[in-house]
Amino acid sequence: MDNRLTRDDQHIYRYDGKIIPGVTKILSVLGDYSFVKDEARQFGTVVHDTLHLYDIDDLGSYNPYMESYIRAWKDFKQDHHVRIIHSNLKMYSRIHKFAGEADKIAMVGDSWAVIDIKTGKPAPYVGLQLAAYAELAGIKFGIPYRQIKRIAVHLEGEGYRRGFHTKREDKQEFLTLLYAHNIVEKYKPTAEMQ
Repeated sequence: MDNRLTRDDQHIYRYDGKIIPGVTKILSVLGDYSFVKDEARQFGTVVHDTLHLYDIDDLGSYNPYMESYIRAWKDFKQDHHVRIIHSNLKMYSRIHKFAGEADKIAMVGDSWAVIDIKTGKPAPYVGLQLAAYAELAGIKFGIPYRQIKRIAVHLEGEGYRRGFHTKREDKQEFLTLLYAHNIVEKYKPTAEMQ
């Protein structure tokens, strides 16, 4: 693990102490999802945290309401021959200067994959989000980007739906947003200019 990469409670990433953009921040220009109620956001966090503990064999006791989500996740893993390599892995690209945290880095059958778990309605740009994580994983593990599957798993009370994201333009569109973000930050007025 790279200790030079940190993320605080406000989801601000730093590399060697310098603030760098995160995937969520870069994609925020595509839509404001702040309307998602705090309860829904907190519920999603509980599901993610529970499945993280399950995947690292540290679940212990948990809210019985999570049982159906754990079962749906187990079913997805079994149905698709998933073996988790990393759960909640923070990654940084020295090439493109951005960071992000993938829910899961896994082997799906014989293929590498990045998996994002959804409990609410996924944003329409989830393909770009997964492309960013695949780019980060490819750099970190030395795997060609195109060899990494990108999967969103929507967990429901009694099962799951999964989506494979394969659009070739997703990576370039994400990187275009990253470059635009960096230009905006470069020319943003400072307090002394106002």
